[in-house]
Amino acid sequence: MEIEDKPRSGPKKFEDKELEALLEEDQNQTHEKLAESMGVIQQAVSVRLRAMGMIQKQGNGGIGCLMN
Repeated sequence: MEIEDKPRSGPKKFEDKELEALLEEDQNQTHEKLAESMGVIQQAVSVRLRAMGMIQKQGNGGIGCLMN
């Protein structure tokens, strides 16, 4: 029996610049639409936007956008 290592596919990584470019095209895109355009999950987009200071969590548990 021969065992061979196969490359693993993990989560797709993306650059902030890629996200910023999509937002420059249309700031009214939903996180879901941005994620679809980038080939990642919505949570990844939300986490990056929060880290970039473009959104913040509101007191009622919702997300408030700071992009404008």
